[in-house]
Amino acid sequence: MERRARLRLHALQVLTRDLSKAVTSEAIAEAVVRDGIGLLADHGSAAVVSPDGAEILVWASSDLPSDLVRRYRRVPLGAATPHTDAVRSGRPVVFQTQEELVGAYPALAEHYRLSGIHSSLCMPIRDGGETLGSLAFSFQRPHRVEDDVLPTAAALATLCGQALRRARAYEQERDAAQQLQRALLPPVADGLPGVSFGAGYRPADVGHQVGGDWYDMFALPGGRAGFAVGDVVGHHVTAAAAMARLQSALRILAQAADGPARVLERLDGASALIADSMMTTVGFGDYEPATGVLRYACAGHPPPLLVTAGGARFLWEGRSMPLGVGESRWGQGEVVIGEPAVLVWYTDGLVERPGEDVADAMRRLAEEAGRYGPADAQGLCDHVMGHMVGAGALTDDTAVMCIRFVPVDAVGGVGPVPGPAVRPGS
Repeated sequence: MERRARLRLHALQVLTRDLSKAVTSEAIAEAVVRDGIGLLADHGSAAVVSPDGAEILVWASSDLPSDLVRRYRRVPLGAATPHTDAVRSGRPVVFQTQEELVGAYPALAEHYRLSGIHSSLCMPIRDGGETLGSLAFSFQRPHRVEDDVLPTAAALATLCGQALRRARAYEQERDAAQQLQRALLPPVADGLPGVSFGAGYRPADVGHQVGGDWYDMFALPGGRAGFAVGDVVGHHVTAAAAMARLQSALRILAQAADGPARVLERLDGASALIADSMMTTVGFGDYEPATGVLRYACAGHPPPLLVTAGGARFLWEGRSMPLGVGESRWGQGEVVIGEPAVLVWYTDGLVERPGEDVADAMRRLAEEAGRYGPADAQGLCDHVMGHMVGAGALTDDTAVMCIRFVPVDAVGGVGPVPGPAVRPGS
């Protein structure tokens, strides 16, 4: 008994350390299910009240049936379950036999039989007078909620409550920052002739600060479509403000300038009047469906990737220095699109990853994009983001846009191709 108490104390110390490093509600729930529930029970789950208070989100032990885990991943707070009862009452919910459980929750009878649960404790997670969730401890034998179980379960719930309070504050500030970043930019144009659009955005995991990455697509005179991607240095409100001003300036300048090179040259001049825009990298291009001509230019920005049925290749023409560093030569590249193709344009977070050479990352990007092909802009974007970024932590913002070009058809006409109205970060 004494040895078991020492082991529990050590495990609580390890869990306390892990919870102090977890910054989101999901990470906290996963940690306590992985390392805390097993201190007392055969299996169990952690529930966290959703931000709007309408439901609970549930993370369960990996040894429970997967279909049951999926079925009860989200539960309305008004439903009859041990978790919701513990949350609503703010008190422990204890059942010592399977018969008691089924009697109280007949709709969960199948769950208890399939999981082999014969006794259960559900402990509310509270902090500062508010119930934030609950922990369920399930046992495969009856009458296992003994006197020594309750204090340890309460200690686990207290640890979770403190961690969830911190996580809530972080998540609220992070969500507010991301909403601010999305609100700074207008929606991307929808249904432009000859093009369809897909995009993806992942902010850096550096607190809740806003960043300076953006993408955009808009109509230009003569039936052309213009598109841009940019990266302002920094992760703070001033970077986001510079991003919004540069993006607006580029849209205006592109309406009258003759080609991408001239657009970037004039944007470079305008950047002198925009605080915190020094060293911004920008890529801008335009496409004319009637001729299939794609023109593009990069001010210090990574090269776009053109994907066709035959594979993928980077477009290296039209390169100049970032904004604000005194560039005197502005060039542009040109490609005639004779078959359906997708242009992949991105910020450097996609290919500059710790531990990987940039050239290797760009090669991997081209291989993955070429493997997917040019059939669907958003599908290609999702594929690229999934393979290049995944779900891991990021050290830099990452924005990707994919523009699918439809060349003129045999009768010389091309209509609008539907595309989603997308804001950065959506």
